[in-house]
Amino acid sequence: MGKFLVSLSSKGGVGKSTISHQVLTSCLYEKYNKKHKLIEIDDNNITDGYTSSIFTHKSYKVENGIGKALEEMFNIFEDENIVLDIGGGNDTNKAIEAISSMGIDENVIYFIPILKNKSGMINFINTYKLIRKKSNSKIVVVLNQCKFNDIESIKNEFVYFFGSKEMNIKGVFEDIYSDNNLQISSLLDTNVYDLSEDYELTSYEIAKEDMNIPKFLKDEKDKGFEAFKKALGFVQVYNKCKDNHEKSFLGFYNDVKEII
Repeated sequence: MGKFLVSLSSKGGVGKSTISHQVLTSCLYEKYNKKHKLIEIDDNNITDGYTSSIFTHKSYKVENGIGKALEEMFNIFEDENIVLDIGGGNDTNKAIEAISSMGIDENVIYFIPILKNKSGMINFINTYKLIRKKSNSKIVVVLNQCKFNDIESIKNEFVYFFGSKEMNIKGVFEDIYSDNNLQISSLLDTNVYDLSEDYELTSYEIAKEDMNIPKFLKDEKDKGFEAFKKALGFVQVYNKCKDNHEKSFLGFYNDVKEII
């Protein structure tokens, strides 16, 4: 049986869907170089018509979606992998319950994105405890939207996660550091994911393009002013995606490539 990369959080707006659509799908493609499935289970945030060359996409409502997702998980081949994007709130509870009932803990990896605010830590701990009540699966905490990518800066940003003796803040890390089946990674704050979706592509797909920019611009200029203007915009997005790929995505991928 393949791996199931489950992106979830009991709190909305933390980057869960972006991480599943843009990052986890790209990690699987980077490692296995083949198209795979992304299944979205959410009553409130159904993404329709997403186009990508690295994954196929299905959206389900929670009422029948979890059952359908489990059926697809059960029927996959040994070398197949699936990304699951689970909605917040009760969607999270139902999904954890259902996935745990399959008895495949060793094949499931939960990715929990968190932001640096204090309220986000409460939601993170709630999500973490929900998983641990049912499962000993691998959990990856994703410190999302970091301003910097060096560890000391990240600790200062996520002070409610790591804690601070100087500020007398007890971080949630103190409650989970002994969990041997948990690891931490991070992603930089960026707008490349929104920009790439304007082209119905992932940032990864754009960054992997081997573009001859001068030739591309010359060819588009020959088509007229409007084509050239669009080409200039795409080149800017391309450069941003390349930069994010090198400074953020590859670091995240190297953190998780051995477990996915």
